[in-house]
Amino acid sequence: MSNSIDGWTYISAIFQVMIDSLDKNNLIEPRLIFRGVTSRYFSSSKSIPSFLEKNPNFVTLDKHKDSKQERDKKAYEVFYKRFCTYYKDDLKKRGITSIEILQELMKCEEYKYVPPEYIKSGAAIRMQKLKNRSHIDYINYIKYLIRDAKIRFPEYTENYSDIEILADIQHKGGASCLVDFSNNFLISLWFATQTNNDDNNFGYLFCYDINSEMIEKDNLSILSYCRSKSRIEDLLYATTKSTRYSEEKSHRFWIWKPSFLNERIARQDSVFIFGLDPFYIKEHGIIVIPIPADWKKAIQVALKSYFGITEESIFGDNNGFATSHDKSKPYERVISHYFNEQFSPISKNKNLILSNLQNGMSCLFHDEYDLALKYFLSFESSIKDKIRDILDKRPRISSIDDSAQDIKMFLIDIELHFSKALCLRHLDNKYRAIEEYELTRKHCIVLIEKIEENINHWDNKHISIEEISKIERLKMYALTKYQKTIKDLIDLLYDTKQYNKALDLVSSIKKVMPQLSKPLLETITNELNTLHELFKNKNSENKIDSNIIKSTSAGTIQPLCYVLNYYFICILKSVRKQQIDTESLNNLCEKIASKKNMDYSTQCHFTQWDFSDIVSAIESYKEFNPNLYHDLITVTAKVEEFMGFINGKLRIPPY
Repeated sequence: MSNSIDGWTYISAIFQVMIDSLDKNNLIEPRLIFRGVTSRYFSSSKSIPSFLEKNPNFVTLDKHKDSKQERDKKAYEVFYKRFCTYYKDDLKKRGITSIEILQELMKCEEYKYVPPEYIKSGAAIRMQKLKNRSHIDYINYIKYLIRDAKIRFPEYTENYSDIEILADIQHKGGASCLVDFSNNFLISLWFATQTNNDDNNFGYLFCYDINSEMIEKDNLSILSYCRSKSRIEDLLYATTKSTRYSEEKSHRFWIWKPSFLNERIARQDSVFIFGLDPFYIKEHGIIVIPIPADWKKAIQVALKSYFGITEESIFGDNNGFATSHDKSKPYERVISHYFNEQFSPISKNKNLILSNLQNGMSCLFHDEYDLALKYFLSFESSIKDKIRDILDKRPRISSIDDSAQDIKMFLIDIELHFSKALCLRHLDNKYRAIEEYELTRKHCIVLIEKIEENINHWDNKHISIEEISKIERLKMYALTKYQKTIKDLIDLLYDTKQYNKALDLVSSIKKVMPQLSKPLLETITNELNTLHELFKNKNSENKIDSNIIKSTSAGTIQPLCYVLNYYFICILKSVRKQQIDTESLNNLCEKIASKKNMDYSTQCHFTQWDFSDIVSAIESYKEFNPNLYHDLITVTAKVEEFMGFINGKLRIPPY
């Protein structure tokens, strides 16, 4: 009995510390997913080597025996030993509460070196000892794993997509690119407290706010049902986040809620995170809660006693599923739900209006686009008068609090139009989606101006650090949402061949976000001009800016973009002369040859440039000028080959 009560106390403490650790300044309500790890094994990290550089005498290195990695490992062992000693010899003897113990542990100086710095997939762990491993190696491992599974087990070929095969293999013990999380706090806690009598290791519970990552930071995207049918290599490449106009390197990850492919996925309420680059925990604001080794057994007892969570319940089999649908069990009508959210009917009750927005967002994240659009339209009709008033007026602002309500309405309005645009885009209503994206873009600009106006007003006043943090966060949100909107809008303008409008959009980007890379803006401008020239009516006015087209210095930061600019200019000159421009072609070949000698391990991440629009435009020359068509396709093949060469050179960071 005492074990189960102690376990309940520990579970309550962990939950309370998690709640207390959540960022109270979030723009949106948090939604957490969880991952439990029962012990931490050492691997290379960022923080320990940097610490050792500043403190070279912290551990000694035997140059004849130990590698640099061994020295890092020794340093970790020292940190971990200190951390454990602090818990056993100090905190436990103070007689403080379980919550206070966790709080003190997480404040401990050594703790920042103790938890894992990365969340790793099984594939990454398997490949750790492979020297000079590249992105190509990583993707080939996954592709061959899927291929071999299909050859050996024909049912995979008939019934499963690539990612579903990986999920099934993962839950049966195989190493894939997927990382397990769960919607269930208690199930993840069960995994974090697996132990045996000899276990002296801390467990760790990872708590990840996916709402903030998806909406506010744009680091995470839900993998829709339709997109989940794509080839796994296409999904992985899509996670290297690079827009057509920004060279800021950051990584996006997919979050995927699978169907119940097997009993384990269903019982563990699994959700998967995956991507091509390392998942560095601190970059994603994940709360990592340590669980002392001597808490584990009591927590396991409590989970079994109070919640029925055991090994048998988590690793269920076919017999358990059949029994749960026994003929003696009354049938209950299924209620549609996603991520444990139930949807109420569209409401006209003012007190329930906000739920229409939340329900719409949940439907959107899970491919119910028609239903989501109904929720959004209902919500929009209830707030349009308030939004119009805010957009029309520019009240004098005396404090941050005075503008809080207006800014909140701006945020709601921006999310509303952006979400409507996503629904319309998925429903293949591209032109209506463009209208909604345009509204989102304009309102983002108004919000950015409003924030700047407030910042200027408060410059000469004393405001707290917390208030400054709120302002900076709002500004970052507005800029992130603006970039996301622009990216989708440019893609739609490409799809609908509205290249002139896309050019105007690129020009507007320079005014709103002058910090963006000029070379890449010139690259996209050159591409748009090329497409315009290829597609335009022969009698139409030539609107190409000759100054931009003649610029040969664009793209000096990114080697691929450097080559792309020459490529676009080469095509433009060829189209105008109705024959290949030999000088431009020779220049292009020289640039490709010179760039092949560069180190691409950190320099280039724009490796998935889409040539489909260009190739489609060139196809139209096949009938009336076959020689030009052949030459242009040949040039395009050279650049695509160069892009493939870069892919093979990119190195996976050693983590």
